[in-house]
Formats: sequence, C-alpha cells, structure tokens
Amino acid sequence: MNTCILGATGSIGFELTVHLLQTGSGVLAVVRDAEKLQRMLRERGFAPDPDALSVVEQDLFAGPGVTATPLSQELLDCEYIFNMASKPVSLAPWSRVNREWGSAVSSLTRKIVETASVAGVRPHVVAFCGTEQFAGYDSNISLLQKILPKVLNRMSAALRDNHDEAMFLLTSGYGRWSVLRCGSIRSHTGQPGDASRIGMDLHEDGSDYRSGRGKSLVVEDLAAYLARAIQNGTLSGFETEMPFLFNTRF
Repeated sequence: MNTCILGATGSIGFELTVHLLQTGSGVLAVVRDAEKLQRMLRERGFAPDPDALSVVEQDLFAGPGVTATPLSQELLDCEYIFNMASKPVSLAPWSRVNREWGSAVSSLTRKIVETASVAGVRPHVVAFCGTEQFAGYDSNISLLQKILPKVLNRMSAALRDNHDEAMFLLTSGYGRWSVLRCGSIRSHTGQPGDASRIGMDLHEDGSDYRSGRGKSLVVEDLAAYLARAIQNGTLSGFETEMPFLFNTRF
C-alpha cells in the first residue's frame, strides 16, 4: 500500500481516500467501523479496486490509551501516513469531551514516529493544524497572530492537541513530516456520501477557490490537491515544512 489514512471515515480522510483511489494509488484505511467506510463508498457511488484498498478496523483511542495500541507493520510499510484519526470533537470548552481529550492525536503521531524510527523505516508523516503561526516558519508574526491561536487552543482541546502534534514534529528530528495549516474546512454541495456534512464549515461565505476568494477550504479541493501531489511525487517537497493552505487557489 502506498498511503495510509488514519481516520478514513472522517471529513478529510474520506475525501482523500476516494481521490487517492481514483488516481490509482493504493490506500490502507484504518477506521473504527469498516462497514461504515464501505457504506460511505456505496453512497458515493464509488466501487474501488479491491486490490487497491485495504481496510483495518481498529479503534486507535480505545482501552488504556493509544500508546498501548500496537501499530501494524503494514502501516509502517506505507510511503505516506496521514494522521486524521480523532476522538469526537466538541466546540464547547466546558464539555466532557474537552476535559477528557488528553493528548490523543499527538500521542498517536509520536508513537508512529518512534515506532518507525525503531523499525528503521521513514514513512512521510502528514498532520493538520489550524491557521496559527510558528516561529522559524513565519516571519513578521503580529501580536494578534501570537495571541489568537493561544486563546483558541485553550478553548478547544482538539486544537491544542493538533498544536502539540505540530510542535513535536517540528522538534523531533525525524526528517520526513509535513504539517498542513488549513483553517476551517467546508463541505461541497451535500452530495450523497459527503462525509463533510458533519458541520465543519464555520463560514457561509460562498468560497470559490477557482476565483481565488473565500475564507475556508473546500474539502474535495484539498483532497484532490493532495492526491495529485502524491501521484506526481511532489508531496516530498512538503517534507519538514508547514505549508499554509488556508484560502489557497487550487
């Protein structure tokens, strides 16, 4: 398998899985519910080549924690690993989901890097975070750009965890990683099987990236962009970088 998608039934994960399969890439999909993924593919009207899609049913956040969950060799054999696995997300700072979040996503990425290093392999690990700025990667960071992410990260355990994940990769010395900073992500037009209808769109702005305007990324455009980058071998240009894809014309 060429690419591993952790969280292949999520908003970005599902779209990326479909677009990769459409470009002929092999996909290893790690999901909590394998039947849910198959149902979503059927609703989309997409029948992948059985030889191109391998599905592993595993809850990466169950039990005593992700550090106790073994990673399969099949995952480590992939050239790319996209970590889009997540526990349920809440936008309410006082919610039980926020209080009990911990370091779920960053711990998973840390485990992938540490296990790969011990095994002597170097899959390209890809993570996602919000639009915050990072010293050493962004020049002329304004006071607002410094303060706003800290406020949002305190409100959302998931955003804080994504920030910690990015900081770990930045300082890990691993050598094959990318963090994509995407801002808010919106669905397409609500077609059957659209995993993005879970409500990640925070803007009603009529974003149109083909004309270069809008405040949020259309998830299908992001997935198509990444699938093409993998197919063309240009994703390697993202290694040890934090590409800023928010409001990008594709």
